[in-house]
Amino acid sequence: MAQIKKNMSRKKKVDDRKQLLIRYKIDEKGCVSFIDPCCDEIPAYLFGKIMEAISNVEREWNSKIANKVSSLPPDITLDKPIIK
Repeated sequence: MAQIKKNMSRKKKVDDRKQLLIRYKIDEKGCVSFIDPCCDEIPAYLFGKIMEAISNVEREWNSKIANKVSSLPPDITLDKPIIK
């Protein structure tokens, strides 16, 4: 009996994890785009939900970047100082 328990504890666990690879790029303005999603066997519905979430992240990030850029004050150069 002790021999059986000892052998059972030595069994190697099978790694049943799958891989999801998502590549991205950030352009010179700071906007992100996710490209070439790739994954091992995955149910279509789950993949669709993942892509939906990634699209939401992309849209939110790019929106914040656009708002950040548009909220910056314009470059003002004056030849002479203004005295009030």
